[in-house]
Amino acid sequence: MNAFIYKSYFTKKKVYTDMNDKKRILTTVGLYHGFNDGSVVIIPILFPVFRELFQLVFYFLVFPFY
Repeated sequence: MNAFIYKSYFTKKKVYTDMNDKKRILTTVGLYHGFNDGSVVIIPILFPVFRELFQLVFYFLVFPFY
């Protein structure tokens, strides 16, 4: 069974796809969002660890012209 998606919003050109293409697109988008959300969660958790490991000083962020 063929289904169509619009290739462009402005031209309304129809492009026919099958279910395998839709599954591949859905999987790709899901993985992208999973990695993106995972990095948003992991970075704040690891930030104190990096601060201690590398002796980072963030005083200039509070007083940049001091």
